[in-house]
Parts: sequence; C-alpha cells; structure tokens
Amino acid sequence: MPFGVGPYGVGPYGLPLAILPGELTAPIHSSRYIDKDGRYIIDAETGEFAPMDDVHQRIYLLLAYNFEMPKLVGKDFDNDLKSRVRTALILLTQPPEPAIRLETMEARWEAGNTYLHVTFYNYQSGLTEDIEV
Repeated sequence: MPFGVGPYGVGPYGLPLAILPGELTAPIHSSRYIDKDGRYIIDAETGEFAPMDDVHQRIYLLLAYNFEMPKLVGKDFDNDLKSRVRTALILLTQPPEPAIRLETMEARWEAGNTYLHVTFYNYQSGLTEDIEV
C-alpha cells in the first residue's frame, strides 16, 4: 500500500498520528448581522461575520413585511409611526411570552433615505437594545 493512502488515517499506511489536532468548534448562528444599509457586519476580533440573534432577526423580518412608513409628515406622524410599529411587532410584544418591550420608536431622514430606529428591552438577553432599519 502506498504511503498515506490507507483508510481513515492521516499518517503513513492509514495509521492515525500519535496526537490528533484539536477541532475548532465555533458556534453556528442562525443569521448574520446586517446594518441599516444592508451590509454584513464583521466581528473585529475574529474576522467572521457578526451573528444576529433570533430576536433581532424576527424584528427585522416583521418590520420588513408588516410595516409601511406613513406617507405624510404632519402633526400625527409620530403617533401614526408608533402605532404602525406596535402593530407590526405585535407577535413579539403580546402575552403569554413576550420577547421584547418597546421603548422608543422614531424616524430619521438622511441623504434621501428614511430609517426607522427602534429601542426595545430584550427579555432573553436582559438588555435594552436598539435596531435601525
């Protein structure tokens, strides 16, 4: 048998090496974190894509598919905006097991784009966090 072609081995004749290298076990995340401009965020320490937890992912999806920005800016804009955000995120805020508690909701305009900034308390992590869509 030629050198190193034995079954299931990495050493000569298929025999395992005396000390096998340890496996790198990194956690697998369900999604990658995306910023307000649609770019993936890179973790500076590891060089990997930064993970997005399930709560953030659900908020992004619910706002993407259930929320529409009010058409007119007027005296009722803030109340209308908050009402629409609450309606879009009702699945995450209602009993019996709410995932988040909404804190603040505001719109921001920048270079012709409108961003929605939502601050919420995450019951899973126990932290007040924010998200911008």
